[in-house]
Amino acid sequence: MRVDFHIHTSASDGTLEPASIFSMAKGLNLDGLAITDHDTVGAVAASKKIAKELDMLCISGLELSCNEDGTSIHVLAYGVDYNSQKLLSYLSHYRNGKLLRLNNILNKLSILGLPITADELGADIKNPNRVHIAKVMVRKNYVKNKRQAFNEYLGEGKKAYSTYEKPSASDGIKFLSEIGAITVIAHPSLIKLPREEIITQITKWKTLGLGGIEAYHPSHSCSENAFWHSIARSNGLLVTGGSDFHCNITTSENHGYLGQMLPMWPSAKQDTDTILQFIKEEAYL
Repeated sequence: MRVDFHIHTSASDGTLEPASIFSMAKGLNLDGLAITDHDTVGAVAASKKIAKELDMLCISGLELSCNEDGTSIHVLAYGVDYNSQKLLSYLSHYRNGKLLRLNNILNKLSILGLPITADELGADIKNPNRVHIAKVMVRKNYVKNKRQAFNEYLGEGKKAYSTYEKPSASDGIKFLSEIGAITVIAHPSLIKLPREEIITQITKWKTLGLGGIEAYHPSHSCSENAFWHSIARSNGLLVTGGSDFHCNITTSENHGYLGQMLPMWPSAKQDTDTILQFIKEEAYL
């Protein structure tokens, strides 16, 4: 079973609709995808429909943006009930924070002489991320590319940066686990903490319901893949891997191509079978 467990669509900061992504995946002989958009399950229903038409698996999921004592942590969740009112209300609360951040960033850009209106974000206003603002900045010739937008304006500590309320990783893991999802720490090598502290946190998060570690990720070196694999195994956690796919042409070392991590993940078939055993069947068919 060849499954990519980390996929973003245009419902968050990806560039492609589910139909295009699944069609590409089919052409690459993948058996399934986990749809893990940032802080939304808005693309899951459409993804399941196209996956069924292509005789593929679609795992319902999301990637929750969290903050633990000032450190950014991303929590992947698999097998979520995307119609759950409890989940939708939880996500809506933090989406309102994103809208406030959007207004703050647009106000700062306006003061800098780079006006952008919320209407210019189009459909992206439903789940606004900084990358959506960067796209408009490129379109209006304020910057040459999205990288420049982040390096000069939107990145942490830059001229137009603004943050918003996020759940703690502890709260997110506890909540998602309580509603039946399998929770996984995303790309641990990108967490801006010493390894020893991350491992200490993982031990704590496991008591709150943490189910796994994304050991295989494009941002990881081969040795980092092996390290996080061993940490997951030694802590009795699931091992996962994913491309963190955002588009079919990527310039980011943190985002990969569909199925990119599978050749680097020697136990992928075994681990995938194990993960699917923990997910309710209706969540991936």
